Amino acid sequence: MQVLQDFKGLSTKQMTKLSQIELIKHIPLVHKLYNAGASFTFIVDKILKTDKNLASDNRENVYKVMNLIYNKFKNNTLHDKYSNLVALVIPNELIDAYVNKYFFKVSGFYIALKSTVRYYDKYILTRDQFMSSVSETFIDKLYCKRIMKWFDIDDAILISQAENTVQDLEFSKKLYHDEMAEIDKHYIKYYNTMHTLLLNKLSNLTE
Repeated sequence: MQVLQDFKGLSTKQMTKLSQIELIKHIPLVHKLYNAGASFTFIVDKILKTDKNLASDNRENVYKVMNLIYNKFKNNTLHDKYSNLVALVIPNELIDAYVNKYFFKVSGFYIALKSTVRYYDKYILTRDQFMSSVSETFIDKLYCKRIMKWFDIDDAILISQAENTVQDLEFSKKLYHDEMAEIDKHYIKYYNTMHTLLLNKLSNLTE
């Protein structure tokens, strides 16, 4: 069932240049409030009050774009262009030559092209594993969340969890401050870098 739209007169062509990427970070709030029965107009007003980077006179466009993003999230079609990677947790005793050749280790996870996972599919990261996992840097966990398309998990919760696992959290926050401020824009660069790296590994091995 799609979210009720109050601004049916707006077409996609009439939207401003408001980027979908700017609103992805609000999915956890939208998901929580919408499932609690809040109207979408109430949710958009809440977003406009909490995000100072959005102009209140842009309300109709925020509504339209946020509606589009949330429907994509529910239908698992958000970021369709960036869907070729997957994260895995592989027990140490099962790390073999294949894993080392085709996968790439990032903090506590392995990242792989979906086409190379094969019989390791049983080790694809689950949501429960993700929430209880320990990552060497919280920024990698934020990126891993996006690889797995768990956009409804609040980044603030993941950063809060890191307080017990990252040795110098304040230093890390300062180090990644700019990256965190525009995490979804940086994620596109991260994805493209990781995708290219894995394709190169595959290419080098098949030449």
